[in-house]
Amino acid sequence: MNSDSGEPSVPGADSRPGGDADSRPDLRVATREARRTLDEQLDTLEDIDSKAIRLLQFAVGLSGLVVSVLSLADAGANLDSMPYLGAGLTLLVVGAVVAGVTYAISPRVVGVGPSDLERVANAESGAERQFRRTLVRSYADWIRLNAVANARAAFLITVAILFVVGGAVGLTLGLIRALTGPLSLPVVAVAAFGYLAAAYGTGVHRQFQRLRSLDRPTTALRPSLAASDTERLFEGQRCHTGDAGPDATSGGLDARPEE
Repeated sequence: MNSDSGEPSVPGADSRPGGDADSRPDLRVATREARRTLDEQLDTLEDIDSKAIRLLQFAVGLSGLVVSVLSLADAGANLDSMPYLGAGLTLLVVGAVVAGVTYAISPRVVGVGPSDLERVANAESGAERQFRRTLVRSYADWIRLNAVANARAAFLITVAILFVVGGAVGLTLGLIRALTGPLSLPVVAVAAFGYLAAAYGTGVHRQFQRLRSLDRPTTALRPSLAASDTERLFEGQRCHTGDAGPDATSGGLDARPEE
């Protein structure tokens, strides 16, 4: 049965005065805020996944187009432009690989898992308060893990974008070289400087430093060795790319609060 606050009650909760989780409203507030934080993290990861897929499709498509054009061109024509085209094509391929890796290694915790719900359902009467405290501590670990996943994915997608942009610059220089003749050193220097300035402007170095300095989760999604079952952190439901739909985050203590 649902409580007046709109959150589901834990089976077997103590209904005696002073024995329920309502005596700790701060825990309910912390649970709601933690759920909102987790939802924002999941939305950000989904957005990065979408960008990675689009970038992968663009890089693969452009690489295929360049290879097709080169295969149809005269083998002896515009040979001097090949270094630029080759470098651009290489950067595109590397960018596509990094984008694919970004999409493939983005696991995340979406909420409580089935084993966690079974623990709550099988708990003795009066354990709701302790379980809610455990849920809040579990949320802290899940948020840490998702923060690391977000930082890693953001860093990788930025690197992938830089490789693809570098590939586009190389292909552009190769095209100009093929159409207009030898490129002057200032033109190449300006292109290289502009690319490096853009790379610095993305803050990729700061993203890497942030990734290294993040606080890692203490459980790594493994149950802690607490003596009491009610004190053992929840394992959480770990999902991979594409699995974090609405159905994966519903149920039990982790249900979203009504507004």
